[in-house]
Amino acid sequence: MPDWSFANLPRPEGSLLSPLGTLDDPSLSCLHPTLKRLVTYWRGKCAQRIAPSRADIDPLELGAALLPHVMLIDVISELGKRRYRFRLAGAEAGHYYAIEANRRYFDEVLPPRALAVHTWIAEAVVSTRLPLRSIGVTQLTDLQWLLTEAVAFPILQNGEVTMLLVGAVRWPEGEPPPAA
Repeated sequence: MPDWSFANLPRPEGSLLSPLGTLDDPSLSCLHPTLKRLVTYWRGKCAQRIAPSRADIDPLELGAALLPHVMLIDVISELGKRRYRFRLAGAEAGHYYAIEANRRYFDEVLPPRALAVHTWIAEAVVSTRLPLRSIGVTQLTDLQWLLTEAVAFPILQNGEVTMLLVGAVRWPEGEPPPAA
């Protein structure tokens, strides 16, 4: 696994290193302009609420620049346990993992470390009903790793998180993201 240090990254107040080694930041202080635009979109859809509903989210409104980086994730409760299924995975997400993720569960398509990180972020958003930005190393295969920045937003139905809107970008291979 590459050794990208978080020492040079801005550490917004309230951010923490997760047990999986990602920097998790509830302030949504995104570094990548694509994710900054997605934060603006989601906040606009909240309309004085904690989170928007599914009816408020229209993937076509995101436009050609954002859509490849966006995933809609269904939150499925089965036998008292949650599972996460890709409803829509933008072209970049499928490209990262060389998979067709649409309508597939996390545990069906993600390598072990990526599964742990994606599940950690999803559980944090579902349990708090608050968005979360995460930056860290994502495992593509046993030998391939990428430095990624992602932001996950809750989408509510009757007060419960039933879907997540996720945006993710990768940094050029071998290059850490710029300091803010």
